[in-house]
Amino acid sequence: MTIPTKGRRTITVNGIEYHWLPSVERSGRIVIQHATGQGCCLFVVPLAIMTPQHIADSIRFALKEGWTPGESGTDIWVEYEDDYDDPTYRRLRPVT
Repeated sequence: MTIPTKGRRTITVNGIEYHWLPSVERSGRIVIQHATGQGCCLFVVPLAIMTPQHIADSIRFALKEGWTPGESGTDIWVEYEDDYDDPTYRRLRPVT
């Protein structure tokens, strides 16, 4: 699956470029993929407001969890836990 160019945004994390699609309005998730358009995707169940820092955090977390962007493999889903009063506290966890 290649992310469509319409509405797509680009972010660089650790020197690697990714594309992401903030399609939350329609699907309730954010899709992130290596900029080559190949390989498995990262799906993020977001907070109400997502900043580029949240996207970068999602990518770093997924990489630690074994996501292999740009390569064939299994898509990974992560979500933010939003049970805290402090909006600066972000804790991701894989969706099971």
